[in-house]
Amino acid sequence: MAVSIKDIAERLNVSTATVSLTLSGQGDLRKVSKKTQQRVLACARELRYQPNVLARSLNKGYSENLGLIVPDITDSFFSQLADQIELEAEKRNYTLMMCCSHNDYRREERMIGLLQQKRVDGLLIAPLRRPDDGPYQNLADGFPAVAFDQLQPQWKGNSVVSNDRKTSGEIVERMVRRGARRIALLCIDAERYSIRERVRGYREALEAAGIAACEELYAELSIDSYRCDLPQVLDRILAVRPRVDAFFFTTHLLAEELVHYMQERGVRLPDDCQLACFHGNMLLRSLFPSITIVQMPIEEIARESVRLICDQIEYRKKGIPAPPAEHLILDCIFE
Repeated sequence: MAVSIKDIAERLNVSTATVSLTLSGQGDLRKVSKKTQQRVLACARELRYQPNVLARSLNKGYSENLGLIVPDITDSFFSQLADQIELEAEKRNYTLMMCCSHNDYRREERMIGLLQQKRVDGLLIAPLRRPDDGPYQNLADGFPAVAFDQLQPQWKGNSVVSNDRKTSGEIVERMVRRGARRIALLCIDAERYSIRERVRGYREALEAAGIAACEELYAELSIDSYRCDLPQVLDRILAVRPRVDAFFFTTHLLAEELVHYMQERGVRLPDDCQLACFHGNMLLRSLFPSITIVQMPIEEIARESVRLICDQIEYRKKGIPAPPAEHLILDCIFE
């Protein structure tokens, strides 16, 4: 059974108020003698007393917990980002409660409600595309919240995203400078904000280079079935356009599946065929040494997201109206 303040008070024959003041660091302020404080602290150590964090948070009105919702924790991008967010939160004396929406907006809605029931002080979320406002309306009503990675039309609060449109255009520009003219673009979940921006940057860069966009070289895949569908998509592109000279994958997930495709089909891409993707790992680099990998600014996204949420919480604690929402767009990193 957990040791309580009452247990310490009874053992030392002092009041529970004396124990509480000592353990909360207010002993000197409330004139508890040094000797008594030392006895209380020694007894607490001996009995291995652990403070009731929940009760303390209810008294203060704040839990010092942040909620985090990501679409897929098995995705290396989100797992790395969650790790960085936890480190940034810890620097500010917050702990993290994480949930996964599994790319299901109904589950996302339940997770938002659950975390608010758990009395988190604020919520960090990579929001999913939704048919309506859903629970975002509740978050907009003064509850500290920050959207990162994705930005949806329904979201009215603070947000931190990468400059997907600019970066996508730069990828295409590099490919064109190296001689590519038939650049295939493959994407997952094309209605998501970041993917729309990457497609937009791709098309704008082609137009700026005087290259007509070829719809035969463009493919959209579902997040639920891209592993099954990608081989047929690649078969079609390579059959219709056997001289395709570049593949641009809007996510590392597709670039990684290319490896399986090549092994299963016995296909070997021409040495001069260019490859590029957002995010990546050492495996892709070792298999395709010349691949262009654009890394997301994970550390900066985490740092700015936590800063924004903690600022909102502080405004709320002080009863001060929060300033207008910030929308940060961060540059990606070419390896």
